[in-house]
Amino acid sequence: MRSDIILHQGGSLLVVALLTLTGLFLAYETCRVTDDLPSNHPRRETPGHRFQLKQFQVEAGSEDAAKTYYQQTVAPHLQFLTPDTILNSTVMELLEYFGYGQVTARELHRSASNDLMQLSGQGDILATRFFAPKITDVADKPVEIPDGGFGWRKLFKLLRLKAKADSAAANNGMESLLFLQNIFEKTVQGDPFNAAQNVSKFNQPIVVRKEGPFSATRQPIYFWTYGPLVKVENQGQLVRDPNGNFQDEGKLILSLKATFDEEDRDPETNLAPKEYFGPRLLHPMSW
Repeated sequence: MRSDIILHQGGSLLVVALLTLTGLFLAYETCRVTDDLPSNHPRRETPGHRFQLKQFQVEAGSEDAAKTYYQQTVAPHLQFLTPDTILNSTVMELLEYFGYGQVTARELHRSASNDLMQLSGQGDILATRFFAPKITDVADKPVEIPDGGFGWRKLFKLLRLKAKADSAAANNGMESLLFLQNIFEKTVQGDPFNAAQNVSKFNQPIVVRKEGPFSATRQPIYFWTYGPLVKVENQGQLVRDPNGNFQDEGKLILSLKATFDEEDRDPETNLAPKEYFGPRLLHPMSW
């Protein structure tokens, strides 16, 4: 697998931002922890749970709570669209809010890091894509010896876009937009960044406010999640126009399917991914 990691001047700031936000997620995300299990607790007889003394459960949220967050927090705090229109918005409206109306969803999908950074002035966009070996889809029960050997094939594409000076985002006190794409490649031989083959199903932006003071109506960070950035048919095939171009999509969605909880990540249980609703769906493990 080619690494294709691009960190140009200032790229270290992107890494720092990522680590900082991970710390914020840890503080923000609420987990429920139970006391040590007694010797006769039923969980001790459940496959995969015998030696787990504590249970960490990520709060999955709800559809109604996600809608309320977008309509009553994001839209009014950022002056971004309106409570009536935000639920039907796309990622391109968020890009336009930050002053990048010329950037399309399909460009976020198909472009390499260097190409993305060429879409605006120097330092406006930082981009990198990298292999994240500790993050993998664990929904499928593994075979004893995988055909392609052992390993993980989840890739990240990460962007930081600075709010343009004359943008609505800057005028409302926003500093930057961090944008994460999650890409899976099923085979060892395949190119994970083959835009004609692989698409990020869940795309997670974070908007960062420039400065305080912070309050309940002036939060430091805000969360979104969008579906595939380009149109995909039912069989997973990417839609092209007669000229071979991808079709812009990137619709706002309320949840993503993931395996955040310990019982999900236990191969003995072999549970399918569960739905996690925004904003709680932006768990540290997903970044």
